[in-house]
Amino acid sequence: MEHLRFNRHEIFTQEDRTEVLDILSEVSREAYKQGKSRYDGNYASISNMLYGLFDGYLYFDLAIQSKDSLSDDLAKRVAKIWRKSYDFITANGESIKTV
Repeated sequence: MEHLRFNRHEIFTQEDRTEVLDILSEVSREAYKQGKSRYDGNYASISNMLYGLFDGYLYFDLAIQSKDSLSDDLAKRVAKIWRKSYDFITANGESIKTV
């Protein structure tokens, strides 16, 4: 999976960390409504990529899979965090692209 590495301590505020945790909870709720768990299929992949943000991994597929699998509102929240991270990384040139 293609991703960028970054120092999340330089990007994320406390509000951003809380938002990622809240999004993870919402992913679990949406999966449950579909009779699944956040450990199933795309829900598992999205959850893993969201947890990766805490370790400084920004996966390119995160926003795409979220748009395809989550409610519009939740996908927009994921996209907002993704965009903030991506914009910071590209503006400050501090990432390592890994495939």
